[in-house]
Amino acid sequence: MMLRQRTFDEICEQYDTAMSAYLSDDRAFSLESAYQIGCLAIEAGLDITKLNHIHKRSLHHNWKNCSGDRDSLQFIDRAADFFAHSLLPFATNEPQSKLLDLQQLNVKLEERVELRTQDLTQLNQRLLEEIAERQQTEAALNLQLERLKGLYRMVSALNQTETLQDIYKVALEGIRDTLKIERVALLIPDNDGISRYQCSLGLSKGYTSAVEDYFVSINENQDTGTLIIPDLEDREETEELAVIREREGIKAIASFPMRYQGKNLGRISVYYDSPHQFADEEIQLAKTITTYISVAITRKTTELTLKKQLAAMETSADGIAIMNSRGEYTYLNQAHAHIFGYDRADELLGKNWLNLYNAAIVNFIESHVMPSALEIGYWNGELTGTCKDGTGFPHELSLTLLADGGSVCISHDITKRKQAEFELRKAQQLLQAILDNSPSSIFVVDWQGKYMLVNRSYERLVARANHEVIGKNVADIWQPEIASAFIDSYIGIIKSRQPSEVEEVVPQADGLHTYFTVKFPLMDDRGIPYAICGISTDISDRKKSEAAMRVSENRLQTIVSNISDGIIIAEENGHIIFANPSAEKLFGLQPQGLVDSYLEMPEQFRHPTEVEIVRANQKRGVGEMQMVKIEWDSSPAYIAAIRDITDRKKVEKQIQRSLQEKEVLLKEVHHRVKNNLQVISSLLSIQSRRLSDRQSIDALTDCQERILSIALIHEQLYQAKDLSQIGLDEYIQNLANRLAVTYSDRAEKVKLRLKLAPITVNIETAMPCGLIVNELISNSFKHAFPNQRSGKIRVELTRFDPDRLILSVSDNGVGLPDDLDTLTTQSLGLMLIRKLARQLEGVTTWDYTTGTKFQVMFKGLDYRTRI
Repeated sequence: MMLRQRTFDEICEQYDTAMSAYLSDDRAFSLESAYQIGCLAIEAGLDITKLNHIHKRSLHHNWKNCSGDRDSLQFIDRAADFFAHSLLPFATNEPQSKLLDLQQLNVKLEERVELRTQDLTQLNQRLLEEIAERQQTEAALNLQLERLKGLYRMVSALNQTETLQDIYKVALEGIRDTLKIERVALLIPDNDGISRYQCSLGLSKGYTSAVEDYFVSINENQDTGTLIIPDLEDREETEELAVIREREGIKAIASFPMRYQGKNLGRISVYYDSPHQFADEEIQLAKTITTYISVAITRKTTELTLKKQLAAMETSADGIAIMNSRGEYTYLNQAHAHIFGYDRADELLGKNWLNLYNAAIVNFIESHVMPSALEIGYWNGELTGTCKDGTGFPHELSLTLLADGGSVCISHDITKRKQAEFELRKAQQLLQAILDNSPSSIFVVDWQGKYMLVNRSYERLVARANHEVIGKNVADIWQPEIASAFIDSYIGIIKSRQPSEVEEVVPQADGLHTYFTVKFPLMDDRGIPYAICGISTDISDRKKSEAAMRVSENRLQTIVSNISDGIIIAEENGHIIFANPSAEKLFGLQPQGLVDSYLEMPEQFRHPTEVEIVRANQKRGVGEMQMVKIEWDSSPAYIAAIRDITDRKKVEKQIQRSLQEKEVLLKEVHHRVKNNLQVISSLLSIQSRRLSDRQSIDALTDCQERILSIALIHEQLYQAKDLSQIGLDEYIQNLANRLAVTYSDRAEKVKLRLKLAPITVNIETAMPCGLIVNELISNSFKHAFPNQRSGKIRVELTRFDPDRLILSVSDNGVGLPDDLDTLTTQSLGLMLIRKLARQLEGVTTWDYTTGTKFQVMFKGLDYRTRI
């Protein structure tokens, strides 16, 4: 009763489930279930025609899902009709017998359906397997296509790389992306053939370093070819390598050699974190990638090499050029252009190389150079080229013919070399001149004892000309016993390869002479002696001098032993190594008593130094010691000369006291002279005040000024520390200031200017200088500025050179009268100036350009002994 309430769609859904099961596996259950559903549907009043339609639709739907063919579809339609007929008895209440017949027919139908279903199942299985195989093939084709695309991208990237490092990077990234791996490395052999990691992806620095160290330890330099290890756990390996691999987590590895044109370039290695079975196509792809990388590395290496070679050609100092079969330049470097005087290489491109030579050289090239080159393929020699400006220059040419008829030439400017050869010839001539003018006898003999070179001194030694010696054997020149000794010494030098110094006695026309000879081997480029050079110096005179020196030393020893001064020789630290008897006596010691004691070293060596002498009896004295640095037994030392000056010091003290007394007395004398001169000046002043004649008054005033100028010197002397010298500048300044006070009525408008260098002179020079200055300044104050005229008086004292002084007095007044001759005038002042200048032995000049200027150049006078 519940079935009547079900809808048409629910019955269709139940049929779909039953038919799906029928077309799959459980046919008996599904048919029985469908039959029961059909019976219930008829009881519920469902029409048999509509029920057959539902049954067919369900079978069709599930047949489509199972990918059936057209034959099975027709079979399903007949089975559905048969199924509907089997339900008719139930729908029309037919007799039971017919129902049984129908059931038998149904059984047969099920058997036929069962057989057909089995066929359909097998067919469906074959279809599924074919579909799976097609899917695998498609996946493999897609993978192959993807790998080919990756390979194409990698090859394209390799062609665009600029450096080898770029190639390494692109190669590793391309292998990683193409083979779908995370770890890959590129190894390059070093100079010893040991594989070194050039770059890697996914590998730690510690792993690569450890593997490299392992390669070094086993001296891994063999090309092992392709290496495939699907599972490293199954491979025997050293414990050290196993630890390295386990630490990095590597389980499988494949390594492919990079070879190109028979050259081993390195290896590409890929790594897996788990065991990996390498397919043939995978291995082949890796080898293909490796080949492309090898080609790229070789191409880039060749390209870089060519660039280096081209750069070397461009930077070469030699000119390099390539000509075609017509002799026209197709390439030349900048140096080739510069050698021939051209600024740029393109100036010669396309031109014939013979245009760079004059007609005579071209004729030589065509008649000698080219035929020789055609015969043996090349020619080397020297030619004279022509520069762009027409000048010629020597150069070395190497011409090589090419297979296409062209040629390569290398030009080397040998101007400097020719100059050097010229200079070398000059140097050789100079050397020969030096050798010929050397006082030493110089010779060179080969290992057989034959002379190769001798100088003029050696020619004179053997009394033969150069051509009579060169090429001759030593035995041909010298006496047998001397020649034998010479040859033995040459053999010893060649064997030891060391120089030797010997004294040799040889007979000469005037007797036996002693020669000091230095002999040394001459080596070739391989360091093998090929000759011996000897330099012999006649030391006969030196030998005589040495004998004379020994006699002199004996004499000197006698003098040192008997000299009154103490002589001590001490080392740098003061250790005494020699003392003469006088030195031992000076210190009150027995012979050899000073040796091995120590001398206190003074601060000054060359200048005499006073030292205290402490004698053995503790008595003290004063000594004067002077030390000089010498060389004693090849070591630095000091020789000290000590003189006992105890008595002299006592006398010096007495003399010093006497000198001090005399100095006090001399100062008192100067003081008394100054006072007496001032008294005379005062008397003259009193006398002038009693006179009414102006001329007489002026004459007395002038005498008074002259006396005071002399008194001023004595005043400075008794005030000075040094009684023999006086500061001329200070003296002139005091004198000028006193004169300015004297003529104070004129000094207000007449300015006195002094420019005095600090100079000291003795009294012999200061006296006439002071009187000259007194006369000239007084004369300027009195006569140069009449009528209260203003002006300047200038006094200068300078040093012209170390020996001569210049004293000048000038004014800008009215000057001297035109008719006045300073050389002949009888004026007392000018006569006095002339005589004082002659006393100074000076050279005087007068200048009347602006006012009056007097100048005298003189040397300081020597002190005249008066007693």
